[in-house]
Amino acid sequence: MKRVLMTILLAACLAGPALAADDLAQGFANPPAAARPWVYWFPLSGNLTKEGITADFEAMARVGIGGVLYMEVDQGPRISPARYGASCSSTPARRRAGSASKST
Repeated sequence: MKRVLMTILLAACLAGPALAADDLAQGFANPPAAARPWVYWFPLSGNLTKEGITADFEAMARVGIGGVLYMEVDQGPRISPARYGASCSSTPARRRAGSASKST
């Protein structure tokens, strides 16, 4: 009887790490939302469009990004022929694009 109990105990001890390794591999392949990485997202000088925001959020979701720390930044006078105006964050189109992305 003692030998049977020792065999069962030994089998349980040896199976534990194998199960833990499987859980670790599964958790690594599909991490829970709380373990997904966040990224910084700093659009420069209001150079945003609804399509660009949507594409960025879709790409982040596709690769498993869990969240975004967002801040619009300005690097002084523009040098390139970047478009301003309708793409600025203070416009209703930008606010709609931002609120639509939060609902997905």
